[in-house]
Amino acid sequence: MTETFIKSLAGKKCVVYYPGIANGKVLNKTTGKNIDFTTVNDNQIEFPTVKDNVYTIVPPEACKNPVFSPEGGLYTTVKPIKITTATAGATIYYTLDGTEPNENSLVYTGPINIDEPTTIKAIAIKTGLANSEVVTEGYIMGDYVTNIKPTIKSSRQDRRLNTVKFSGDNNGALDGTLPEQSPQFIYNNLTGEVVGYAMPGETLTPTMNYQGTWMHGYVYFDFGNDGVFTSTVNADGTPATNSDVVSYSYFSNKNSVGATPTNANPGVNSPAFTLPNDIDYGVYRMRYKVDWDYIDAGGRNLQDNNIVRNGGAIADVLVNIHKPNVMVKVNAQNGKVVNADNSVLANAQIPFGQAREILLTPNANYKLKSLKIKHGYLTKKEFIHHNRQWKVDEIDLSKVVDNKFTIPATMIDGDMLIIAEFTNTSGVDDVLNNSNILLSFAKNKLSVKTLSNQNVVINDVLGRTFFNGNIDGKQTFNLKTGVYFVNKVKVFIP
Repeated sequence: MTETFIKSLAGKKCVVYYPGIANGKVLNKTTGKNIDFTTVNDNQIEFPTVKDNVYTIVPPEACKNPVFSPEGGLYTTVKPIKITTATAGATIYYTLDGTEPNENSLVYTGPINIDEPTTIKAIAIKTGLANSEVVTEGYIMGDYVTNIKPTIKSSRQDRRLNTVKFSGDNNGALDGTLPEQSPQFIYNNLTGEVVGYAMPGETLTPTMNYQGTWMHGYVYFDFGNDGVFTSTVNADGTPATNSDVVSYSYFSNKNSVGATPTNANPGVNSPAFTLPNDIDYGVYRMRYKVDWDYIDAGGRNLQDNNIVRNGGAIADVLVNIHKPNVMVKVNAQNGKVVNADNSVLANAQIPFGQAREILLTPNANYKLKSLKIKHGYLTKKEFIHHNRQWKVDEIDLSKVVDNKFTIPATMIDGDMLIIAEFTNTSGVDDVLNNSNILLSFAKNKLSVKTLSNQNVVINDVLGRTFFNGNIDGKQTFNLKTGVYFVNKVKVFIP
């Protein structure tokens, strides 16, 4: 409420309802005198009027509006939310269920923790002052959120997104096909099966095959690998620095190179874009979107003009930003792993994305027990905001013929660790193959250190058991000089 003027037409009693109005003022503008009023309660006053006189209702000073930190928005995780007001002594009341807050609502006493999408409404109240305005902040959490529920299907069966692709000027490529559905889901997560490849500094030309017309195409690339697609645009229509929107056919009468399309129906295919030269190697998320004149990666969500009613679509894929060559590491005991021509493979650099035949040669009286290949960006976490950086494939040994195996090109997609386990044909190994168990020896002593809780069995050559149990940490055993077996691993105690 601001200062309000009232003209009395009948000279009757005037009743005013307003939060905290009992601390306000009433002035007779006609006579220039303050008017004594009757206080019914803090929020209601009454005063007599004189016909044709004009009165001014001056509301009390209001509490300063609540301020949220952090502000509402899209977050992968949200820190505890603080609410403050600049009005000393004011109490902040808030709600989490979308209702308007009042003095019966929750009292703010400290930071609010949330773990799901939440709308918070808050108001500041102090006796003698008018209430502040109600301030609303919404927090949407999760990786790569959309503005519509992922389970919603299009309302248009005559429109669908069929494929998403790109081609690069340095052999980069992506080719993804959306599932056959009618009607189609608006959101399609293809990251489990569609991975494109490109190199830093490469120029990529995105394309979409879309059945329909009068829609626009948008492409996003999460350069920060932070789970959020930002979509800031410069005044000239081009993507802003550090923005994740990289290409679009139409937004506010411009495309992503700042050109003005000949009309509002340029189609969904948008201009090429260039990856930064200094982008880190790794796996990133990329989003294709068919929408109508809407730059937000989450999709247009206006009530009567939205991505669902317009028959749009969203498809997420992965892109591997790679080096020309990958480093190969080998972990093989009781045998060796080399190139098929017997040349050294360990610590070698080999071309990215090219199949490689290897030779696995066991030592005498050993045979191959298992073969695993860990490949990708091995120094990173396995998943960064649900984007897989590396994986481990266990090889079907039936595919190892004459001790040779061809590693498919799809596994040579980053640095690689080949783990070959050879087992003694007698059933006893002479080297420990469990990396979680470390052994050390001293005069008549055996120390067993485990990196996690492990079962350990210690026998002598006659089969007598000296220990059979779990070790979580380090344990030392006093043993006579001789040969022993730790989990079937032959060791010598001096």
